[in-house]
Amino acid sequence: MNATCDSCNQITKIEFKQVQHPKGIQETYFKCDQCHKRHTCFVTDSTVRRWQGKEDVNRPLEEHERLPKGANIQDEINERMSRLKYELESM
Repeated sequence: MNATCDSCNQITKIEFKQVQHPKGIQETYFKCDQCHKRHTCFVTDSTVRRWQGKEDVNRPLEEHERLPKGANIQDEINERMSRLKYELESM
């Protein structure tokens, strides 16, 4: 898969890499082949991964993992991932 780098405007091959951060935060990113800028694609935590069905679905949900009544799960996932990414980039 290829993309255009937002920094140098060159086409770069995307090779996703993951790094673990404290508190179960997982960042997925790629680096531009040309300028080597790091681009964060996804930031998840255990709650997001549970909502996506990628973690132990048999464990009861904690209070902070429960979705508001009538919530659209994808909207909630996107909002939480955006907040996590902002918090990670602010560190």
